Amino acid sequence: QRDGSVGKSQLSVLKNPWVWVLGMAAATMYVTRYGINNWAIPFLQMEKGHSLTQAGIVASAAPIAGLFGSIASGIISDKLFKARRNWPTFLYGVLQISALSAFYVIPPGYIWLDGLALCFFGFATGGLLVFLGGLNAVDIVSKQATGAAMGMICLFSYLGAGIQELVSGYLINATRLYTSQGQAVYNFDTAFYFWGVCSLLSICFALSTWRVKAKE
Repeated sequence: QRDGSVGKSQLSVLKNPWVWVLGMAAATMYVTRYGINNWAIPFLQMEKGHSLTQAGIVASAAPIAGLFGSIASGIISDKLFKARRNWPTFLYGVLQISALSAFYVIPPGYIWLDGLALCFFGFATGGLLVFLGGLNAVDIVSKQATGAAMGMICLFSYLGAGIQELVSGYLINATRLYTSQGQAVYNFDTAFYFWGVCSLLSICFALSTWRVKAKE
């Protein structure tokens, strides 16, 4: 009987529209995350004029800062917001969008500003990985269904990562031009708009669950 109750609880996750909404939040967040992870180094080389070594060092700031963002997320949500995830999710999201925008508009030649923008981006993304990567969904389902909720969010997350690969690659390659020396030149504008919109959508999806409570 207990197994049947657990199975019923897990099945209820598929019927919970808010878990699907949080899945979309995770998917769109992963688009932005992997967009920068995969394309930051080429962008720093082609658009900012940094060498490959410089670009690699600057790009490494994001995952390092992401570790601290993940660690701080628990402290921030538990100590400052009494275990409520809504406000910290919103604040991390605003920071991610702001850092992404700054990284895009900083003019060439300001390597330290590029590194700082990626630090803030990585810190924000690290926190969002905790909240949108499963914790927010776990908070709105019963205890017996936490595994199913996490699995569903993970599925959406990696679907988002896969979609990013296809769409970002297409958008960047569609702008490819060749110089008279035969060197390929790319324009990242459309890709950044795509990542920015996905980051904004991610927060909008998350905020729509602001008042949702767990079902026991």
